[in-house]
Amino acid sequence: MKAVLPGAIEDLNYRNGMLGVVGGDQLKLFSLEAQSVGLRQTDYSLREHFHVSPHKLIAPSLNLRDKRIHSVAFTSDNLLVVSFVDASPLGQSSIL
Repeated sequence: MKAVLPGAIEDLNYRNGMLGVVGGDQLKLFSLEAQSVGLRQTDYSLREHFHVSPHKLIAPSLNLRDKRIHSVAFTSDNLLVVSFVDASPLGQSSIL
């Protein structure tokens, strides 16, 4: 079981068999599947369902040019919340 994202993983969140991961300006969604391989032994696999730069998903009217993706959270079965922060440590604002 291995998944690769460019750069550091900023955050991950798991709910109802789905794993959301953000890092390196990427948002990836995986399903985590368990398979029994013997007595008391389980093997897990990640199946990728989606990956994209979150900047491309957000309305163009929002200015995310100087923001980097920061966190991801499932709030229900059908809702995913992503936050962005200033890329510069001197930045003073974030977007949710």
